[in-house]
Amino acid sequence: MNDQINREAWLSKLIEACRPDFADRGFELPASIRVTFGWPKGRKALGSCFPDVATSDNHFEIFISPKHHDCEPHALAETLVHELIHTLPCCMNHGKKFKKIMAAVGLEGKATATRGGPELWEWIDQHLEALGPFPGKEIKQTAGKGAKKQTTRMLKCECRQCGFIFRASQTAIDTIKDEDGTMACPGGPTCGGIVDVA
Repeated sequence: MNDQINREAWLSKLIEACRPDFADRGFELPASIRVTFGWPKGRKALGSCFPDVATSDNHFEIFISPKHHDCEPHALAETLVHELIHTLPCCMNHGKKFKKIMAAVGLEGKATATRGGPELWEWIDQHLEALGPFPGKEIKQTAGKGAKKQTTRMLKCECRQCGFIFRASQTAIDTIKDEDGTMACPGGPTCGGIVDVA
């Protein structure tokens, strides 16, 4: 089933599947919720929810982070259920009402770092089974702090005759090599020595 849907559709279907479960516990999810697989407010967060008043068409906007551990469905479901609580009245923060609802739906742990408990899995496992694997994978590294930047490797070149040293990319070296594969010293017209590339 999941082969025919994208990541946002998978998450949206999970929200719709969760609506009756929230209702059974006395919590009516708002009709206007959008979800996307993208970066939350803070890059360290696994999810975030923007209130309906923050959008021009009064939709709640939920972001589920691509940094999830290999996008395992249970981990995604834990985060999504947490963010769905934020769509309920007076639950945009992690106060007393949030804690009461998180316990009712089966989330455990600190309000700012919840995890699924046995109660949650009793009702969410059936939805995950119907949805199948999540159609996406974790993004392990992003551009910015800590990212390994692509660099051009500059090779050390030294003239055998005059000792002139310079650095050049392999591409640049290949363009100035002679037909016999050697490179003449660019240090001056009077040298003409052969350059060794380290």
